[in-house]
Amino acid sequence: MDPFNDVRDDAKHTIDRIEKILLRASNDITEEIEQEYENNFLELQEICDDLSQALLSIEHDPSRYGISMNEINRRKQEVLSIQERTLEIKNKWQSLNQQSNSRQHTQQQPAGNALLGNRKLREVTTMSNRISQEGYAVGENPFDDSNRFHEGKAAEAMDSFQSQQVMQEQDLQLDSIHQTMMSLNQQAMIMGDELEDQGQMLDDLDGDLDLTGNRLQRGMKRIEIVIEKNKEWFSDICIILLVVALVILLLMLIVV
Repeated sequence: MDPFNDVRDDAKHTIDRIEKILLRASNDITEEIEQEYENNFLELQEICDDLSQALLSIEHDPSRYGISMNEINRRKQEVLSIQERTLEIKNKWQSLNQQSNSRQHTQQQPAGNALLGNRKLREVTTMSNRISQEGYAVGENPFDDSNRFHEGKAAEAMDSFQSQQVMQEQDLQLDSIHQTMMSLNQQAMIMGDELEDQGQMLDDLDGDLDLTGNRLQRGMKRIEIVIEKNKEWFSDICIILLVVALVILLLMLIVV
């Protein structure tokens, strides 16, 4: 059986699901969307590996699957196209993730609004009033770069904190996925051992059935032999009885 087509179809279906997830993520990336993307993208990577293995299997023994070199080259192009599409999906997700983080960063910075809300602004009538309304309290020097420097440092610290938080969340998710894969692997090994034991039991049962069948055949043959012998013995008894009867009749005739 040619395994390539089935694996290729699985890859295309997975890409379609991820594209729908990316379309939903263009508005906002929630934890549910992020989890769905990571699960499907991990599945897509595994399918790509299986696809490459299937192609290698076909290349190793093309006569087994009845595939020509032209078909193999065409399938190589399909695998390359799927790998390129996977890379595009990864880049698009990273871009959407950066945009979402940027929006969250903007929403989490109320510092400028708090400063404006706490400062009593004068009526906009002169240039000095305009300067004070642009974020500087009365008495502050609007041309002092120290304020901008501190604000820049605060923004950088916030970006660094958010980046570390995102990395920690990703590490936790990767650890969870790793634990899940390990658990599935252990379950698969247990199931494999159970199937192997059941296969051995079936082999033993098959051997016992063969042995029982042979014994039954030998028993039937013995019964047939006994029946044949009994038939011969019964025939002999009948002949002897007939001979005795004839002798008795002859004697009776002679006496009379």
